[in-house]
Amino acid sequence: MSTDLRTALREAVADAPAYDVDPDDVIRAGGRRRRRHAGAVVGVSALAAAAVVVTVVLAGHERPDPAPAPAEIVRLDLEDSAAVDLDVVASTRTSWDNDRDSLAYDRLAGITADGLVLHTRYTDDRGHVEVGLLDPATGVTDWLPPLPGRPPEVTPVELGEGRLVLAEWMHQGRTFHLYDRGTRTWQSSVVHVSGAWERHVPPLVRMGPDDRVYVGSTMEGESAPLHWWSAPLDEGGRARVEEGLEGVAVAWAGGAVVRAAADGRVVVVAPDGETELSDRRPDGCNAPASFPEAAPTVLWAGDSPVVTYLCDSGSDVPGSTTVVHDRQGGRAVEVADATVVAADDSHVVLAGPSDGVDHPGVSSTYVLDLTELTVARIGGGLHDTQAALAAGLLLWNTPGPRDSQDAYDVVWKVARLG
Repeated sequence: MSTDLRTALREAVADAPAYDVDPDDVIRAGGRRRRRHAGAVVGVSALAAAAVVVTVVLAGHERPDPAPAPAEIVRLDLEDSAAVDLDVVASTRTSWDNDRDSLAYDRLAGITADGLVLHTRYTDDRGHVEVGLLDPATGVTDWLPPLPGRPPEVTPVELGEGRLVLAEWMHQGRTFHLYDRGTRTWQSSVVHVSGAWERHVPPLVRMGPDDRVYVGSTMEGESAPLHWWSAPLDEGGRARVEEGLEGVAVAWAGGAVVRAAADGRVVVVAPDGETELSDRRPDGCNAPASFPEAAPTVLWAGDSPVVTYLCDSGSDVPGSTTVVHDRQGGRAVEVADATVVAADDSHVVLAGPSDGVDHPGVSSTYVLDLTELTVARIGGGLHDTQAALAAGLLLWNTPGPRDSQDAYDVVWKVARLG
């Protein structure tokens, strides 16, 4: 099958029958999602059998003042996605046994802006992580000089054409390793954060303006709110508290920052002004009763903010809902039972619910095409799904077959989207 995702989707549904939909049937089928605003007209468009799109367009009746946002919602259903096989251009595989008192891994951890794959591996014999850049065209990994301090594990923060920024998780601090790809040299900085932040979950790390790094975390023993600190990336030092960001999720892109709150308010602040994209949570996705102030997850898909809300177990949508906002058109694309894990200019990678059969508790992996408004199912993913999109490449992981109750495999794959 073609490695072009759009071509694969078209081939999957080429013989699909014409789709004739009664709006009343759609409303009944979508009953699990409550519509909170009266005077709406439901229109239906069948783009393909791979993705059934239901668009709610406001009628000409008067609306409350101020008018709620977004003005138009396109809803996609994961259950109507097409399964596609992509041609894998690079992969690694890790096996481990819970009874073995050792740590070893071989992973694909990210994609650079110019299309190389961050390759990391660790063995007890070496005692530190090795980092390299794998060329998908040749399958050859260029192993980089050893990291300062030789840590056992790092996570990518920024993978640019000129430099790499990797983070090492430390208690009450974060060590950042900066690699200059031109000179093949490393430098490190340590950002110290005040307060007893959450020890069991790694903090969020975002690159902000003026090369400042932002670290977000809840406090130990608390589920909310989310707190933020920032410091200059190259100097590090004691981070300053970002009081204006408390309780919201943030992400920066192209000089703009998106702020998303638990109540559903999404605001983009740019040099030319501030734009409110939403003033509510997705329909049928009530805030979790146990921690209603929990901040959502935020990424950018090109110029479009992507926000995932955790929904209460008693909601019409009991898992999570992801919304992709159009900054110019006032439209939003909404996918229930889905969590954003990666995005680029035209695609969003989503973790869906477990299939409950082959790999109970393991998420399925989907790709949302923002141009065609279709969803493709590409394979399984771990409960802590790691994925990346850059330079036309998709990275994701799938569980291998279980050999026993205690031993299993994980496979990291890279494929071209076209």
